[in-house]
Amino acid sequence: MKLDLEKVNDGLFSRWWIYIDCENFIYQKNVPENDVKDDDILIHKEIKEGETFPTLRYHTILDEDVLEIDGKIAREMLSAKLKEFILKHKKIPYSVDFNKIQKNGLVIFKYSPTKFDNFQLKIPVSDFDLEKDEAEEFFTNIENLEGIPVDGELKINLMPDNPVIEKIASESGANRVYIFEAEVKEMEKRSSEYMGHVSEFFILDLQKGKAASDNKKNSMKRDFERVIVKISEKTLTTAEIKVGDKVSLSGKTKMNNEFKFIIQNIRKITKNEE
Repeated sequence: MKLDLEKVNDGLFSRWWIYIDCENFIYQKNVPENDVKDDDILIHKEIKEGETFPTLRYHTILDEDVLEIDGKIAREMLSAKLKEFILKHKKIPYSVDFNKIQKNGLVIFKYSPTKFDNFQLKIPVSDFDLEKDEAEEFFTNIENLEGIPVDGELKINLMPDNPVIEKIASESGANRVYIFEAEVKEMEKRSSEYMGHVSEFFILDLQKGKAASDNKKNSMKRDFERVIVKISEKTLTTAEIKVGDKVSLSGKTKMNNEFKFIIQNIRKITKNEE
């Protein structure tokens, strides 16, 4: 179906629209002209005069019409689609992370396609026909459904493990690690295809830096020799990072089928001035 967003009357007047394909959790900054489906989600944004952050309006598609919904309904729809995805693939989408299982039996996920768009999704453990101890093991070890590599063999020498970084990340309780003043020895641009959508990113080889489990001033920072990092093209180019720069960043550790042990989910990278 083809959308005419000019006819949508939600009190906002900008042309700033975001589209989420809820079947595969693909996030697009440009709404496809024709390839949209019922139950997909549209986000209309506008920064009003005198305000810093945008006002949001959520919409879904129903019977070839655009219907305004509130944020709670949008999260419930995404949660339902995530449940379907997990039951089908036994994995989670590449932009979704497992967070925790609450005492009330809800499995909490974070869908963070960008640092500005974040959704907390909740699904009852009972929906997966798992006992609580089985659920803990299943979701703690659940993998992301990765994209299909488009490029040839990576030239950067990968790392099958990284004991120093692994230990620090485990101390954070969330597999998060903070990297300080590491030198960019190599960088390589890569592409992958996920459900027909091509994304571009960089693989960095960082060396001779320090790492910690949090960003507090008095935290113990330990030396490391190397770590491999996966970072989006936009995040890297916005910071104007090049080979030879010393950088700081934070992200989550991951054992990736293609890139072995890496740090990913990086929202910001900072160049350290000499």
